[in-house]
Amino acid sequence: MPQSHGLPELLRTAAVCHGVTTMSAAADAGVTRAQVRTGLRNGIWRMPHAGILVSTAAPWSWFQDCAIGVLASRGVASHRAAARIHGLDGFAEAPVEVTVSVDRHLRNVGCIAHTSGCLARSDRTTVNGIEVTSIARTLADLGAVVDDDKVEQALDDALRTGSNLRWITETLDRVDRRGPSGVTSLRRVLGRPDRHGPLPDSMFERLVERASVAAGVPQPVRQFPIRDAEGTLVAVLDAAWPSVRLGAEAHSSRWHDGSRRGRADQRRDNRLAGLGWELLYAGWWDVTHADEWARDLRGAYEIRSPRSADHEPGQP
Repeated sequence: MPQSHGLPELLRTAAVCHGVTTMSAAADAGVTRAQVRTGLRNGIWRMPHAGILVSTAAPWSWFQDCAIGVLASRGVASHRAAARIHGLDGFAEAPVEVTVSVDRHLRNVGCIAHTSGCLARSDRTTVNGIEVTSIARTLADLGAVVDDDKVEQALDDALRTGSNLRWITETLDRVDRRGPSGVTSLRRVLGRPDRHGPLPDSMFERLVERASVAAGVPQPVRQFPIRDAEGTLVAVLDAAWPSVRLGAEAHSSRWHDGSRRGRADQRRDNRLAGLGWELLYAGWWDVTHADEWARDLRGAYEIRSPRSADHEPGQP
């Protein structure tokens, strides 16, 4: 095939993978080795690893580095890299990380590499042009390289965006093997006693809830709705103690900054006060300085406790 036909096809192949392709793909497109060498001399391509071609017309990105690592290793993006590719919460930054089969000779591919004897076809998918471990397999692997809280942050986000818990646990059971892995971490997270009930909107809300329990007050009700006498929804609180009409909100700049949001919060808080509710706000400072948060929360809870028997939970 003439280069005039083969080169555009090869460039299109590279374009869907962040500018990265292979010598094998070049051959399939009809581009000869001599034509590739000419392209390298003329600056059309660069070759970061043997057999890997990168179009110089494609802008550099982390995803391009990840695509290079995957194709050079003949593996899949995994662990933190997979979490970033899937867009899981807490992994906006990640190293390039790949997993290959244990029977594959791994060359120096310039990234963090893991091996696995259990990498089924069902554990692989393609996202944004890059072959990557599935969300369920990614969650099973993550605990090998991050702590339990980061695993839980990713798990909560996966569940919020539609991943099925049964699929995750079935994958966990299937890949559980002796030796270093992340499965033990994910099992610990799934076994945490406060994981029952509605999912919080963010990991920060979960941290606020746990700081509240550590303060010595009872386990709060998560995502608690409050309605007025006409049945109109006034608020859904991150954490609530309905018997004493006390609530807590995880207050982050992401959701509460801005004059319009501030006015909406103020109107809601005024309506809650009219219904007899008190609302405390917890920011990152409170979570990291838990002693002061514990003091304030315990004080509010204890002051309101004597009135709890006079009211039905959640009713004005």
